[in-house]
Amino acid sequence: MSDPLRRESLPQEAAVAASKLDLNVILNMPAGPEMDALVAKEVMGYAIDFEEWPSASGDSKRIWFIVSSEQGVARTRIPKYSTDIEAAWVVGKKMRSRGDALSLQHRHMIDDAPGTAIWTAWFRRANDLAWAVTPSLAICRAALLTIRSSDETPAKTVAGNLFSIIEHELAKIMGPIAPLIVHEKLAEFGESRDKFPESRVDSFLKTLGEEIPDEGERASFAAAMAEVLLIKRRRS
Repeated sequence: MSDPLRRESLPQEAAVAASKLDLNVILNMPAGPEMDALVAKEVMGYAIDFEEWPSASGDSKRIWFIVSSEQGVARTRIPKYSTDIEAAWVVGKKMRSRGDALSLQHRHMIDDAPGTAIWTAWFRRANDLAWAVTPSLAICRAALLTIRSSDETPAKTVAGNLFSIIEHELAKIMGPIAPLIVHEKLAEFGESRDKFPESRVDSFLKTLGEEIPDEGERASFAAAMAEVLLIKRRRS
């Protein structure tokens, strides 16, 4: 294969940040490498790059990569999030880790009319609704809309001492390992205890409760935390 014509980092070129994209741009952006690159950067959180290679017609073709610094700088091809449903499910899983559960529906725009069926997808709020002719593209568009909405609205955070209370309650059941469990779950959510979004607390506690094997103890932990949250929300 010949050398690439040009290589640039993403911040200097293509894939405009989702927070700056107009709603209609996202809803009309087609499936393909550009959409996949935008999802990889804005939703999945990857560092990405691209190269331009000459094609048989004389035009250049842009190839996108995920850039990793592990074991030196390495690059891998970006998954086809917008055309491969298995890759799109990974996007859905990533959004769920943020506390944004996916809703996906198959609808007919006109009853019994071939070619008019569409997929609608959204995370959390109805105003994040997206649609497309395929489920994978609908999921990608909805994820970008949700990220865009989150970027535009500063998230309200919880008091840092909430996690000390969580660890204390969890330790009653799990013992000294409780702080480690909380730390690992925070890492999975990609958040810090001093800037944790209030909107994700319920999802975090539900996920944390799943670590408690005994159903009765799990219910006890959930009840204790519900009481703590109720008191805190009344004071705020």
